[in-house]
Amino acid sequence: RPSHRADGKVFYRQMKKGEETYEVGQDCYLENGADVPYVARLQEIFVYSFASSEVYFNARWYYREGDVHEYAKMAGASGKVKYEGGTLTAAPSELFFSLHFDENHSDCVLRPCAVHLLDERPDGGFGPHEFFAWRAYEKKAVYPLEALPTKKLRDAYATE
Repeated sequence: RPSHRADGKVFYRQMKKGEETYEVGQDCYLENGADVPYVARLQEIFVYSFASSEVYFNARWYYREGDVHEYAKMAGASGKVKYEGGTLTAAPSELFFSLHFDENHSDCVLRPCAVHLLDERPDGGFGPHEFFAWRAYEKKAVYPLEALPTKKLRDAYATE
Protein backbone atom coordinates (compact mmCIF):
# COMPACT_ATOMS: atom_id res chain seq x y z
CA ARG A 1 0.00 0.00 0.00
CA PRO A 2 1.39 3.45 -0.90
CA SER A 3 2.49 5.74 1.91
CA HIS A 4 2.11 8.91 -0.18
CA ARG A 5 2.37 10.45 -3.66
CA ALA A 6 4.49 13.39 -4.79
CA ASP A 7 6.24 14.71 -7.90
CA GLY A 8 4.93 11.96 -10.17
CA LYS A 9 6.08 9.22 -7.78
CA VAL A 10 4.20 6.77 -5.59
CA PHE A 11 6.10 6.06 -2.35
CA TYR A 12 6.07 2.88 -0.31
CA ARG A 13 7.46 1.85 3.10
CA GLN A 14 8.79 -1.46 1.74
CA MET A 15 9.57 -3.47 -1.37
CA LYS A 16 9.92 -7.18 -2.04
CA LYS A 17 12.80 -8.61 -4.00
CA GLY A 18 12.91 -12.38 -4.32
CA GLU A 19 12.16 -13.78 -0.87
CA GLU A 20 13.41 -10.64 0.95
CA THR A 21 11.35 -7.67 2.05
CA TYR A 22 13.28 -4.40 2.32
CA GLU A 23 12.04 -1.43 4.31
CA VAL A 24 12.84 2.27 4.35
CA GLY A 25 15.73 2.74 6.80
CA GLN A 26 17.20 -0.70 6.10
CA ASP A 27 20.82 -1.19 5.08
CA CYS A 28 21.71 -3.38 2.12
CA TYR A 29 24.46 -4.41 -0.25
CA LEU A 30 24.26 -2.97 -3.76
CA GLU A 31 25.69 -4.49 -6.91
CA ASN A 32 28.72 -2.73 -8.37
CA GLY A 33 30.32 -5.37 -10.58
CA ALA A 34 33.23 -5.83 -8.14
CA ASP A 35 34.03 -8.46 -5.51
CA VAL A 36 33.12 -6.13 -2.63
CA PRO A 37 29.63 -4.63 -2.99
CA TYR A 38 28.56 -1.13 -2.07
CA VAL A 39 26.61 -0.52 1.15
CA ALA A 40 23.74 1.95 1.44
CA ARG A 41 20.69 2.75 3.57
CA LEU A 42 17.30 2.85 1.84
CA GLN A 43 15.79 6.31 2.36
CA GLU A 44 12.78 6.16 0.03
CA ILE A 45 11.18 3.40 -2.03
CA PHE A 46 9.02 4.44 -4.97
CA VAL A 47 7.70 3.84 -8.46
CA TYR A 48 7.10 6.46 -11.10
CA SER A 49 3.39 6.94 -11.79
CA PHE A 50 3.96 6.25 -15.49
CA ALA A 51 5.98 3.02 -14.88
CA SER A 52 4.48 1.35 -11.84
CA SER A 53 6.19 -2.03 -12.37
CA GLU A 54 9.72 -0.57 -12.00
CA VAL A 55 10.78 -0.08 -8.38
CA TYR A 56 13.39 2.53 -7.45
CA PHE A 57 14.89 3.78 -4.23
CA ASN A 58 16.88 6.72 -2.93
CA ALA A 59 19.79 5.70 -0.74
CA ARG A 60 22.41 7.18 1.56
CA TRP A 61 25.77 5.63 0.69
CA TYR A 62 28.42 4.46 3.11
CA TYR A 63 32.02 4.51 1.95
CA ARG A 64 34.78 2.02 2.59
CA GLU A 65 38.30 3.24 3.37
CA GLY A 66 39.38 2.90 -0.26
CA ASP A 67 36.36 4.91 -1.44
CA VAL A 68 37.28 7.77 0.90
CA HIS A 69 40.79 8.01 -0.56
CA GLU A 70 39.47 7.66 -4.13
CA TYR A 71 36.76 10.33 -3.78
CA ALA A 72 39.20 12.69 -2.08
CA LYS A 73 41.62 12.27 -4.99
CA MET A 74 38.80 12.90 -7.48
CA ALA A 75 37.98 16.08 -5.50
CA GLY A 76 41.56 17.31 -5.87
CA ALA A 77 43.35 15.95 -2.81
CA SER A 78 47.10 15.67 -3.38
CA GLY A 79 47.44 12.42 -1.43
CA LYS A 80 45.72 10.04 0.93
CA VAL A 81 43.18 11.40 3.42
CA LYS A 82 44.72 12.19 6.81
CA TYR A 83 43.16 11.53 10.19
CA GLU A 84 44.64 12.47 13.56
CA GLY A 85 48.03 13.19 12.03
CA GLY A 86 48.41 10.01 9.97
CA THR A 87 47.02 8.37 6.86
CA LEU A 88 43.40 7.34 7.34
CA THR A 89 42.93 3.64 8.05
CA ALA A 90 39.81 1.67 8.96
CA ALA A 91 38.86 -1.65 10.50
CA PRO A 92 37.57 -4.33 8.07
CA SER A 93 33.96 -3.82 9.18
CA GLU A 94 34.18 -0.01 9.32
CA LEU A 95 32.32 2.23 6.91
CA PHE A 96 32.15 6.02 6.64
CA PHE A 97 28.91 8.02 6.67
CA SER A 98 28.63 10.25 3.59
CA LEU A 99 26.46 12.90 1.99
CA HIS A 100 26.21 10.74 -1.14
CA PHE A 101 22.49 10.30 -1.76
CA ASP A 102 20.96 9.22 -5.06
CA GLU A 103 18.36 7.22 -6.95
CA ASN A 104 18.86 3.60 -8.00
CA HIS A 105 16.83 0.78 -9.53
CA SER A 106 15.85 -2.07 -7.21
CA ASP A 107 17.67 -4.55 -9.49
CA CYS A 108 20.98 -3.54 -7.88
CA VAL A 109 19.93 -4.64 -4.35
CA LEU A 110 21.80 -7.83 -3.41
CA ARG A 111 20.95 -8.64 0.23
CA PRO A 112 20.34 -7.04 3.61
CA CYS A 113 23.13 -6.00 5.96
CA ALA A 114 23.36 -3.73 9.00
CA VAL A 115 25.30 -0.53 9.66
CA HIS A 116 25.51 0.64 13.27
CA LEU A 117 26.08 4.40 13.62
CA LEU A 118 28.18 5.04 16.74
CA ASP A 119 29.53 8.06 18.60
CA GLU A 120 32.94 6.49 19.11
CA ARG A 121 35.19 3.75 17.79
CA PRO A 122 33.89 0.36 18.98
CA ASP A 123 35.98 -2.44 20.45
CA GLY A 124 34.49 -5.02 18.07
CA GLY A 125 31.68 -7.51 18.39
CA PHE A 126 30.18 -7.35 14.90
CA GLY A 127 29.00 -10.40 13.01
CA PRO A 128 28.90 -11.23 9.32
CA HIS A 129 27.12 -8.61 7.21
CA GLU A 130 27.36 -6.11 10.08
CA PHE A 131 29.27 -2.86 9.84
CA PHE A 132 29.84 0.20 11.95
CA ALA A 133 30.40 3.87 11.18
CA TRP A 134 31.70 6.34 13.74
CA ARG A 135 33.20 8.79 11.24
CA ALA A 136 31.93 10.72 8.23
CA TYR A 137 33.61 11.74 4.97
CA GLU A 138 33.08 15.15 3.37
CA LYS A 139 35.24 17.29 1.06
CA LYS A 140 38.53 15.42 1.32
CA ALA A 141 38.32 15.06 5.12
CA VAL A 142 37.02 12.68 7.79
CA TYR A 143 35.28 13.72 11.02
CA PRO A 144 33.90 11.82 14.04
CA LEU A 145 30.10 11.58 13.95
CA GLU A 146 29.99 13.19 17.40
CA ALA A 147 31.76 16.34 16.10
CA LEU A 148 30.49 17.01 12.57
CA PRO A 149 31.74 20.45 11.44
CA THR A 150 29.08 21.45 8.89
CA LYS A 151 25.35 21.96 9.14
CA LYS A 152 24.89 19.88 6.00
CA LEU A 153 26.60 16.86 7.60
CA ARG A 154 24.83 17.34 10.93
CA ASP A 155 21.42 17.61 9.22
CA ALA A 156 22.06 14.49 7.12
CA TYR A 157 23.20 12.52 10.15
CA ALA A 158 20.19 13.71 12.17
CA THR A 159 17.84 12.09 9.62
CA GLU A 160 19.38 8.69 10.29
